[in-house]
Amino acid sequence: MLKFQQPQKLRTYENTEKFLDKMKWPRIAMTKYDGRHSTIVKHPDQTVQYFTSGGKMFELLDDQVFGLDETPAGVYFAEMMGGKVEGKLGDRTESGVQTTYFTNTRKSLFNRGKPTWRIFDYVTIADYDVGVCELPFIERWSYLKDKIPTTHLAFDMECENKQHYDMFHAKVVADDWEGTTCIDFNQQWKATTSRPPVQIKRKDLNTADILVVEELDGTVGTEFEGMIGSLRCVDATGKEVARVSSGLTHEQRREWGSFVGKIIEVAYEQVIDVRLVQAKLKFVRDDKTKPELLK
Repeated sequence: MLKFQQPQKLRTYENTEKFLDKMKWPRIAMTKYDGRHSTIVKHPDQTVQYFTSGGKMFELLDDQVFGLDETPAGVYFAEMMGGKVEGKLGDRTESGVQTTYFTNTRKSLFNRGKPTWRIFDYVTIADYDVGVCELPFIERWSYLKDKIPTTHLAFDMECENKQHYDMFHAKVVADDWEGTTCIDFNQQWKATTSRPPVQIKRKDLNTADILVVEELDGTVGTEFEGMIGSLRCVDATGKEVARVSSGLTHEQRREWGSFVGKIIEVAYEQVIDVRLVQAKLKFVRDDKTKPELLK
């Protein structure tokens, strides 16, 4: 492998006529796991490297490595969940703790919990190095289903039309998973930041990445007195868009100074006058440095 390649971004699903006209069928729909995106590189000499979504290499203990003993060399794309969670909605916090330990093994920080992996794509090392794989996704996915145990693959369904996909998505969300992804049979893997409609993600709640600029005191006389009561947040223009008080654990509320200057992802119902309604903290985006522009 010559260098880490940023994976192609997922485009957010839009239930509009203009967007749906761009969606070609059939497609593979998959459960979207609430974990941490990881790139696993198995080299011809059998050595394996692990990378976070931002390209930071991390290490695993001998009993934590993903089982690729019987598989060919290549680059596997997966979602990694903490050892105590499955990757359902809200599980990314636990997975984030896991990643923090893994990326600091040289500082003698170890989390001995075995992570859970869900692989969803594969390319050869040669294709990865040049940043393009012309093999259609359906063939890459068929290869994975032949080589990797089902327990390590994303749960999937072949969808012939939007109605099939709607049914699959409704079932996934009802079972408390984060949402779904949906990929065109003919999608070609590319190392790019573009978001084409051939590869989409779909959630029922809206999400946004915003910047924390101030930690506000908890109200006197409440259980949060002396702790962080809420987080004052702005978007890319510097406008205040939310004061996030929901979703913080008691442990997080005691950690003064741990949020200011960081990007957080929040879930919300809608935007009214550039304010996020019912904004709830999902997790800290350590992989991002800039907030989104909200309209």
